[in-house]
Amino acid sequence: MHGAFPAETPRMVKVFVLLGHGFGAARWRARHARGEIPGLNEPLPYGYYRAGGEGWSIEYSEDAEEGRIGRLARRGLTRLLGFDLVHAWRNRRKLFESDIVWAHSEREHLAALVLRTLLVRRRAPKIIAECIWLPDRWDSFSLPKRAFYRRLLARADAITSQSVDGIAWLRELVPSATTEWIPGGAKIDFIQPPTRRKVHRPVRLIALGGDMHRDWLTLLSAFGGEVDFELRIAPPGGKIDLPPGLANITVAAAKSAEEVRRLYEWADMAVVPLVPNLHASGITVVFEAVVLGIPVLCTDAGGLRAYFPGEEVCCVPSRDPFSLREAARNLAADDERRLAMAEAAQRRVLSAGLTTQNYACSHRRLSSQLLGLGAHSRVPPPGARQQSIRVFVLLAHVFGAARWRERHARGAIPGLNDTLPYGYYRAANESWTIEYSEDPAENRITRFARRGLTHIIGFDLLHAWRHRRQLLAADVVWTHTEREGLAALALFRLLGRRTSPRIVAQCVWLFDRWQRFSAPRRALYRWLLGRADIVTTLSRENLESARQALPSRRSERLLFGWTSEEHMRPPRGEIIHDPVRLASLGGDMHRDWDTLLAAFAGVAGFELRIASGQAAIGAGVTAGNVAVKPAQCESDVRALYDWADMAVVCLDENRHASGITVILEAVASGIPVVATDVGGLGDYFAEGEICYVPVGESGALRDAVARLALDGERRVAMTKAAQKKLREAGLTSEGYALRHRELSEELLGEKSAAEAHKRVPVWA
Repeated sequence: MHGAFPAETPRMVKVFVLLGHGFGAARWRARHARGEIPGLNEPLPYGYYRAGGEGWSIEYSEDAEEGRIGRLARRGLTRLLGFDLVHAWRNRRKLFESDIVWAHSEREHLAALVLRTLLVRRRAPKIIAECIWLPDRWDSFSLPKRAFYRRLLARADAITSQSVDGIAWLRELVPSATTEWIPGGAKIDFIQPPTRRKVHRPVRLIALGGDMHRDWLTLLSAFGGEVDFELRIAPPGGKIDLPPGLANITVAAAKSAEEVRRLYEWADMAVVPLVPNLHASGITVVFEAVVLGIPVLCTDAGGLRAYFPGEEVCCVPSRDPFSLREAARNLAADDERRLAMAEAAQRRVLSAGLTTQNYACSHRRLSSQLLGLGAHSRVPPPGARQQSIRVFVLLAHVFGAARWRERHARGAIPGLNDTLPYGYYRAANESWTIEYSEDPAENRITRFARRGLTHIIGFDLLHAWRHRRQLLAADVVWTHTEREGLAALALFRLLGRRTSPRIVAQCVWLFDRWQRFSAPRRALYRWLLGRADIVTTLSRENLESARQALPSRRSERLLFGWTSEEHMRPPRGEIIHDPVRLASLGGDMHRDWDTLLAAFAGVAGFELRIASGQAAIGAGVTAGNVAVKPAQCESDVRALYDWADMAVVCLDENRHASGITVILEAVASGIPVVATDVGGLGDYFAEGEICYVPVGESGALRDAVARLALDGERRVAMTKAAQKKLREAGLTSEGYALRHRELSEELLGEKSAAEAHKRVPVWA
């Protein structure tokens, strides 16, 4: 369950995700876009799509249209059998075209196993059967039904559960089967750091969710009539029978994502009351509260301890209203403990990989094993004591984790950004911890000294020195640019440590500037980079330069990724504005503003908006159809993509895939892109996915945009093709992070046992 993807897959692996009727991809997307699904949900159910890319395609089941008679027949047969055979039958074509089927519950996997048994095919898919409620309901089944289900489960290629208690039960039921514990995961895209705050008076409690193991009786007994507490209960559908006289308890609406968010914002604590169970009941609500920075009080049942084994959440015994109430009182009286709990819970989610990303990757890892795609993808047995691989991400000063989180929460960072810079945190799982550098406070003198030294030597040595402890404690260091990579390498050279972490040193602008450096500086940089384990670049052109400059050092191209499925919007329709609206964003040193303005400034039929921090752009612009304004926050950037018909990325000659961030954002935003064919952008998108024009030719640029404006079908087809490439090639922040982890796993596999010291088990 490491979650990293195999380095190479010889062919496209097709995964079919079979979910229950009502969870079809098209219906879910539409409801999610309208905010109609309660909770912190993924754009597609359970985040399985996050395992796609790099040779893996993930396709979800759909909900067939059905009339009243068809619906009654399907539900009647489902009630009789205990699984939805009609729904599986309707999705049989995609099911049998796949290499492997991921079924989210027994309601789907038992149906898939029946179909595979009855419809004998020369090539049948593997099936991973996740069990949710089956262990808890087993005793209610008749003996013939138990025998039938046991026989079907024995035919599954692997059986999984989100609960350690459930997996132990399944091993006894089907001892011959391959069984794995795959923990559920939180959607962490909008994680909010906990804050120190006083509780309200009365203390505000929320209790959400409503599966069959919620213990409402104990909850009402604990807090009903207690004037020190105000409790809001939000069960599915908003229906629960409250005894009369409980003025401090109300039933709240939670029918949309916004209503659920408001409940969490209102609350001081989340309470998850449970009866004993075998399926980690309540884990979804626990995850939501943790992600939103709310302390959690829950019943110690269902295997929740395997998720949070320490003091991350407050656990109380089952069916004990006194203990539940007293635990709430004690938490309400201790501001520091609540804050520490919430912070520890978020650290646990990130360091242990309790995310939807890792949930999907764990399915992919297990699938790789079942499909025989390589020994490197073997999954360790559930409950095995894992070794924690420590990654330290050294980013430039001003990209510190705490500062970035705070700015991201306010929407103050321009662009479609991740919760932490560049999404490296998405590589975390139960055996990989990801820690970011921070920005230490500095006064005017120390800031001047750091910047001065950086200007002289070309890299930020003081910033690396301030993080020397984290650097030396890591197993592997990831640096985003040469400014940090050279600093870390210089630090290790100066310290002269015999044992130090592996370093993946990414170079972005270095080789574009290489010939401008003096011979002594080139020699220094070559000597420092010779200490790196791998030098990575974002384009093939940059890779060629790296290999020429560093012939004895291993260099690899590692494709960049940006945005996530969360930001993906459908391609725009064929209608275009008059004048045609063009957006051009960004501001690195290779933006070719002169050619852009020569192409469109003062030209009728076009309206151009430029969003860049380069103030000099607009100095000589007098054309009425051109506006230059910095994009100062996320909403500015989103508004510009929403306004535009096309994105134009005009570039000078370069080697580092300049403009790729804006291209990925525009593709995700559903608008076509016209870009200069330079810098290795062809590594990312082919002609037909975006429109390429030659360098420095304003006429060719204007003509390309004009032709594209007249061809609505081409614009839509281009955008669809680009979005398909983005997904399948993993050109997302998730894919980018996991490519780093994959490369690091390869490096760490070469380490000797003596070097692999101080490994700390994550799971107790």
